[in-house]
Amino acid sequence: MKRKKDFAIWIIPSGEIYEKYHNLIYHLSQKYSTPMFEPHITLLGHVIDSQVGAISKISRLSALTRPFPLRLTSIGYSDEYFRCLFIKIRKSRELAELHSRAKEIFTLLNKRPFIPHLSLVYGNLSSIIREKIVSEIGSEFNIEFEVRSLQLVSASISIDPKEWYRVKEFPLT
Repeated sequence: MKRKKDFAIWIIPSGEIYEKYHNLIYHLSQKYSTPMFEPHITLLGHVIDSQVGAISKISRLSALTRPFPLRLTSIGYSDEYFRCLFIKIRKSRELAELHSRAKEIFTLLNKRPFIPHLSLVYGNLSSIIREKIVSEIGSEFNIEFEVRSLQLVSASISIDPKEWYRVKEFPLT
């Protein structure tokens, strides 16, 4: 029997945008003693499957998906650990369809709303500190990049983000 693991499907920006947000996340994690992680947008989280099964399903998903633009908009924050401080993503038709298709292929019954975002800080920072960060980095972003691939990531929410790793990249066709 194949061992099941906890995976996530991520969209990871590339090039200058990746570098910009990687550096910002690193800077904030050092300054506020919060976890470091890769800049990403979680398309699906908490996908329980074998690695072979997950690879097969995400291969099918990527084959059905063409590259599309994704726009970072404005800052947001919440009291959720993994959404402490984040950049909102415009929910385009392409992104909504990709999310729906992914839920179907992976047969997820998760009823949580899809809130596309790129986290900048994980943790439990006070609203005063979050507002201080926003005053330093700004609240509007209006940055667009093209989604060219999906990443299968071993990313259990029960372990430290340092333990997360990319399993495989799947180019969009």
